[in-house]
Amino acid sequence: MIWFYNVPAEGFTLTLHGDLGDVTVFDQTHGIEDLDGYTDRPEGLMRSRDRLSDTVTVAAAAV
Repeated sequence: MIWFYNVPAEGFTLTLHGDLGDVTVFDQTHGIEDLDGYTDRPEGLMRSRDRLSDTVTVAAAAV
């Protein structure tokens, strides 16, 4: 597994060399406000203090 955080909107190129077997690449970006369908959370609720709260995580197999 390879994790990236807050990848820019224009993306990036990742080049892997050698016999890596199965590799999964993750991007975890903080903030969900720009997602289609986003609505503010109901009054009285707050973001979790967990570092994974209010994040978008995308995973893809590297081929």
